[in-house]
Amino acid sequence: MTTNPFPPAAVDALAHGLEHYRLTTPTDQQTPADAAITAAEYLVTLGYTIHLPEPA
Repeated sequence: MTTNPFPPAAVDALAHGLEHYRLTTPTDQQTPADAAITAAEYLVTLGYTIHLPEPA
C-alpha cells in the first residue's frame, strides 16, 4: 500500500474545486486547464501556497 503524500484537507479542497467547476461551467466550455486553475484556487483559499521550482 502506498501512502498519499497529500494532506487529506488538500485532497478534499481539490475535489471540491473540481466539482464546483464541473457544476458551474457549461460542459462545452470546460477545459482541463481551467479545471486545474479552479482547483488550485480552492487550495489557495485554504492557505496552501504554490511553489514553482527554479528554472534549470
